[in-house]
Amino acid sequence: MEMVTWVRSTDVPNDALGPLLSDYLALDRLRSFRRLLLVRCGSLALATAVLGPLVGWLSAVARSVMVAVFLVPPAWAWILERRADMRLSERLRSIKTDSAAPAVLHQAE
Repeated sequence: MEMVTWVRSTDVPNDALGPLLSDYLALDRLRSFRRLLLVRCGSLALATAVLGPLVGWLSAVARSVMVAVFLVPPAWAWILERRADMRLSERLRSIKTDSAAPAVLHQAE
């Protein structure tokens, strides 16, 4: 689920705004990278799983290992994305805004 965050940048202290934006951009970059890896490596894994038995060039164990090898990079990117998401959430929670209204965090449905 996506987290919806609303905070005015003028309410955030200047020393906290730079790292916050840096974490957000890193998370966005990781999401894009994971999606690209999933498409490319997923298609290779699917091709190995489907075409392998048809062509007969790999045993069942070798096909399973190849599929697992192709799916490791997207899984690793997903783990890194979760870590960046937790780091950003923690940074958002720790921000003390100058106004009386705190940063608004809620789950999008």
